[in-house]
Amino acid sequence: LMFCPDAARGLAEAYRVLTPGGRLALAVWDLPVKSPYFSVITGAATRQLGFRPPEPGLPGPFRFAAPDALESLMRGSGFSDVRVESCPAAFECASANQYIQMFGELAWKTRLAGLSSEERVRFVNEVDEAVQPYVSAGRLRLVATSLCASGAKPSV
Repeated sequence: LMFCPDAARGLAEAYRVLTPGGRLALAVWDLPVKSPYFSVITGAATRQLGFRPPEPGLPGPFRFAAPDALESLMRGSGFSDVRVESCPAAFECASANQYIQMFGELAWKTRLAGLSSEERVRFVNEVDEAVQPYVSAGRLRLVATSLCASGAKPSV
């Protein structure tokens, strides 16, 4: 939903095809401040990979992260009994390099592959410095928080 060009239309279609009493469940990312998994790497990506986050309201990972945005959209699409819950999940890895590799599988794969050896070292060093507050007992632990939502199509 967060990447859908017309999210309201997408939800309206989901509502249309549900049987009365049926429920829709979905997940989007919560606020970046609640997700160090995303926010820690973003500074280095902005400076070294040319990353620019999408403008507010446009398709992107944090499009519905603002409080009540998702609930409002779901209710506006006709859903009742709307529930939105913040659900944190921890990602653990051994190093900044492994974190970059893991994150690169989700995003920026092409940008990371385009770095020269020297640029890659600079990027890893910057990320390694940024993750230090999240290292404990030799393991890097970063939280990514989703908003898990559900709503019902009222019974007839």
